[in-house]
Amino acid sequence: MTKRLIELDSLRGIASISVVLYHYSSILSDRYNIIVPIRFDYGYYGVNLFFMISGFVIFMAATKSSSISDFVVARISKLYPCYWAAVSITALVIFIFPLPDHGVSFFDYLLNLTMLEYWLRVPYVDGVYWSLRVEISFYVIIVVTSLIFKLNKIHSLACFWLITAVIVEFCIQYGLSGQLLFKVLKSILILDFATTFIIGIMLYHCWTRKMLAKSAILIILSLLVSYFINNEIEFIFNCIFTGILLLVVFNKGIGLKNKKLLFLGSISYPLYLIHQNIGYVLIIEMTDMFPNVHVYIPIVISIFFSIYLAYLLTCYFENLCSIFIKKSLKHYVIYLKTKKAVRF
Repeated sequence: MTKRLIELDSLRGIASISVVLYHYSSILSDRYNIIVPIRFDYGYYGVNLFFMISGFVIFMAATKSSSISDFVVARISKLYPCYWAAVSITALVIFIFPLPDHGVSFFDYLLNLTMLEYWLRVPYVDGVYWSLRVEISFYVIIVVTSLIFKLNKIHSLACFWLITAVIVEFCIQYGLSGQLLFKVLKSILILDFATTFIIGIMLYHCWTRKMLAKSAILIILSLLVSYFINNEIEFIFNCIFTGILLLVVFNKGIGLKNKKLLFLGSISYPLYLIHQNIGYVLIIEMTDMFPNVHVYIPIVISIFFSIYLAYLLTCYFENLCSIFIKKSLKHYVIYLKTKKAVRF
């Protein structure tokens, strides 16, 4: 078994470009009345693939981390540098070229830098940031699980997570009393996406060849629960993504070691963060300046511009700044531990 599944990077690339195409076709048409002949409505479900891969990779990182503090430091240093750059660039663009349905105040920008804007109840600088709330919630669940139950109990906890998702969804659908409590639970425990993360975690166990029977059962149960709590289309895509990932973890090559896909995978996080509102501004400005130009030309230009900008963010923020922040945070953790030891 290799130390890393590089095919997952390719799948990240596919997921990111599918979301880009979804925003530059379906959402562009709906929000700004710019008619795009071919819509990419199902590109939205690329986020589900992201979450499955995240379940796999984050659980693997948690099991291999020497301590919880190392895991937290690694996640912060990975997420924030590129995010700060993306928020700042997007906010600046929106300040200069406000979108017809979306403006950003300086106060909103400052609070967005925390990545806690969902809980602070302020508007997102860019709508794609909604998924970061889901990711952070998943990290917290992993940390709490590690602290209280230990990660080797993950199969039992996954069962509890699925059962909770079904019960809460049933209570909401049938309007039982306590709707506010159920909605709060749904938000805190990210029950809409619990199945995708569980599938990812169980696929990691399949990859390590540990507890295969239990993991296989939980993958099937997760897909069934996704059918109940989501919709039929989402269920179908979850099945497709699970099938592809199963081929990957069992080393059944499916042509994912492609250099172009691997490149897209390497810039997938900044591409996801930077493409939406900046792309809308570019497309709207170009269509206003050149009304006779076919809509695909500004869309293609925006795609390549977003990819180039994501590449720059990867080189100078996701890589260089992440290393600096990771080292700084590790030194700070060591300092805190030393100070605590001296105090006692």
